[in-house]
Amino acid sequence: MILPRTAIKFLISAGLLLSLLCLAATPALADSDGYYCVGRGYLAYQFNGLSTPAEGHTLYLIQFDPKKGFIGSSQFDLEPFQVHGMRCLNDAVDLLAWDRIYRIGLDGQEQPRIDQVEPAPEDSIFPDFTSDNLGRWAFASRTIPLKTASGRFSFELVIEQQTEPEGSRSPGVIRHQIRSFLRQKDARGTVLEQEIFVGSREETVD
Repeated sequence: MILPRTAIKFLISAGLLLSLLCLAATPALADSDGYYCVGRGYLAYQFNGLSTPAEGHTLYLIQFDPKKGFIGSSQFDLEPFQVHGMRCLNDAVDLLAWDRIYRIGLDGQEQPRIDQVEPAPEDSIFPDFTSDNLGRWAFASRTIPLKTASGRFSFELVIEQQTEPEGSRSPGVIRHQIRSFLRQKDARGTVLEQEIFVGSREETVD
């Protein structure tokens, strides 16, 4: 049986929605931002104005090299949409939306290509998309070594969270202070940090 094009698109969208419902079982929240992924020699993360003073939806890229250290950063303006996960490839970053995948090509960083990619069959369960967060919705302190080839420098992503006692600022409220940064170290113990996010999340206690 040959299905009409509209029916095929409906089935793809339905499968994508089901996958997103599965992702919702993770700590990722609706209307959140601060998702990130790690690629070969770079860290990519996004904010859409919910956690930072900057307006608009932006993808940020920090590049690093085991022989040279931090080698640059850049940012790309995106149209508004809710992100539900990210995937870092060798030459592109994929951002998962409700009904499609946005692909930001990294081969020409001054003018990156931004494509809408229809989900492929192998994307039906999105095994390599991550919903990890380094912004307000980071739920625990973590230190994540970033794998690179051997060289003078090593790198790690650090997410620090400090929780204030309930009621220290207002009754029935717990505040989580969050700071995220990239840490570069060399064999002599010299440390260089590149800050990514500083902010807080409030949790109401019933």
